[in-house]
Amino acid sequence: MAGRLGAKRVVASDYPSETVLGPLRDNLQRGMVHRVAAQRVTVQGHAWGALDDDLSTRDRHAFDRVMAADVLWMPWQHDNLRRSVDHFLARDGEARAWIIGALHTGRANMALFLDHEELRGLGLEVEHIWERHCHGAEREWKQVREDDDGNRKRWLVIIVLKRT
Repeated sequence: MAGRLGAKRVVASDYPSETVLGPLRDNLQRGMVHRVAAQRVTVQGHAWGALDDDLSTRDRHAFDRVMAADVLWMPWQHDNLRRSVDHFLARDGEARAWIIGALHTGRANMALFLDHEELRGLGLEVEHIWERHCHGAEREWKQVREDDDGNRKRWLVIIVLKRT
């Protein structure tokens, strides 16, 4: 969508495996009806925290927006994810990272990503955080909330990070 809306450059990234990247490339190609937009959109693999790959060495602090969806379900990868967000996000007061995760794996997993000291150590802080229902209703984020399993699966958490 960013490519179609005029972004100068878009890198769609996922785990560096052709099994994952091939379908991503195919989906983007089908969705890019405008040739110009397609030239600005690339697909590249990146393993969170691995900051010595081609993408990482070329694009350190290169993006004014970093968007990551469905990435908070593996708490053992949160340190690596935070490092990658810091690495790619521009060192600019206007730069923002949007992190979106579904509550299907529980609030505790998400809350671990929000470690204030870990974020602060990377020069990041939470600007906004809220919950959005699949039907559009919004509410404040709560680390602890009585959700039944069926209802919890209908909510997303949206986190906006900015530079400190």
